[in-house]
Amino acid sequence: MIAAKTFPKEINWRVFFQRYGLLLSLILLCIALSLASSRFMTSSNLLNVLRQSSINGIISMGMMLVILTRGIDLSVGSVLALSTVIGADMLKNEGMPAVQAIGICLLVGAAAGTVNGVLVSWLNIPPFIATLGMMTFARGAAKFYTDGQPISGLDQLGQGFRLLGTAEPLGIPMPIIVAALVFLAGYILLNRIPFGEEFRIGGDTTVRNIILANDIFKHACCSNRHSALVNQHNPSCILTICKQLTDMVSGIKVVGQI
Repeated sequence: MIAAKTFPKEINWRVFFQRYGLLLSLILLCIALSLASSRFMTSSNLLNVLRQSSINGIISMGMMLVILTRGIDLSVGSVLALSTVIGADMLKNEGMPAVQAIGICLLVGAAAGTVNGVLVSWLNIPPFIATLGMMTFARGAAKFYTDGQPISGLDQLGQGFRLLGTAEPLGIPMPIIVAALVFLAGYILLNRIPFGEEFRIGGDTTVRNIILANDIFKHACCSNRHSALVNQHNPSCILTICKQLTDMVSGIKVVGQI
């Protein structure tokens, strides 16, 4: 028996560029820069570019989770500045160990994020307005805390603290490794943990209901093949499934006939 010849479907270029447009732009940019300078594609330059962009990459992971839920956070840069100047002051002027200072930085960032979450979720303030206010507050707090003066001399605090920024295990700068670990954690959160489903569907209630309806239908018609529920000659099968969908999934209208 000769298999029917299949022809590729017409490419939807709009969807294609929506999915891969940024990647194609990055590839074209790299090609143009490599043609403009022979040093661009060298390993030392690429590692330097990754080192400089690793901080923004770490911040972008948290920003991605906010954007997936139809939100925005304008305060990330100012909160980063506030937390780092407090941590630097704890290191230099208070003699605090590096691990504790890093913990304080994380607590400051978590506190700012909690305030943003309360303003958006409980007080129903638009994320743009709430985080704009936090951005202004954090920026002013950072300048007030330091009296507008930079905190210097951190390079004299010992090798343990400097390892986070200057160490190069296996020739790879430590900031790149930290960013890679953050990306890996984000991937696991979104693809391997049920909690990440809330981010993948973007907080869309309709999509969440459709997923729940699909799970109910599969459970009723696949997990219990030998049950009377799936007996095609038993009208109660359809009635039971429809009742489950009606009771557990609100807001979905079934179109068509079964």
